[in-house]
Amino acid sequence: TLEDTTTTKNYSLEDSIPATCDGDAIEITFISPTSAIEGVNTTFVVNFDYRLASTSNGIVKLGFNTGNAGAYIMSGSSLTITQVETSSGSLTADAIPAFYESPDSFKIYISLSEDPQPAVSSPLSSDTVDILVRQ
Repeated sequence: TLEDTTTTKNYSLEDSIPATCDGDAIEITFISPTSAIEGVNTTFVVNFDYRLASTSNGIVKLGFNTGNAGAYIMSGSSLTITQVETSSGSLTADAIPAFYESPDSFKIYISLSEDPQPAVSSPLSSDTVDILVRQ
């Protein structure tokens, strides 16, 4: 005998995907230049969007993996945030790009952290972008 396995499922159509979420976030939106020459001091401009939601004091820092593909050295360039907000910013810093064999690459790293940072902490949010490095 055959059993009736037909079931009815109800679906609802959402008007749209939510435009925002409510956690901490940071995203690189623009970098210049997008390529560099190995060993040549280069000035990088990094624009970003951020949302600080979990604390009222934060700091955005910019870094590069100039000595080791898996570790970032933070530049002195930073942006202090003194209120819960969603906004944009821009940081500029010099770095000497390193050439790494694939799959590693030279990266720009940006982090959003509490300010002041606890002794043991990790960023609230971070983002990276690969930079093409020519030898």
